[in-house]
Amino acid sequence: MILFPVVAVRPAVKTPSSKNGVVNIDKDEIAALEKKLAALKQKSARKEEYQKMRSLLDQKLKEVQAQIQMLEQEYKDVLN
Repeated sequence: MILFPVVAVRPAVKTPSSKNGVVNIDKDEIAALEKKLAALKQKSARKEEYQKMRSLLDQKLKEVQAQIQMLEQEYKDVLN
């Protein structure tokens, strides 16, 4: 039989020390989580903005390509 050593693990949320049921969370942990959340929100906003701009540019590209095709067709008609 193999025995594994017991490892102490610090819980992310401390258990309440009083009977009022209040959970104590380290302020540094809260600040770190808030910072991560803000970074994720900013990244999400940038991604949405990129996708909007990419969509607009794709639409403009299709319009320009259609105009080029029309001009090429007119040019072919003029040459014949």
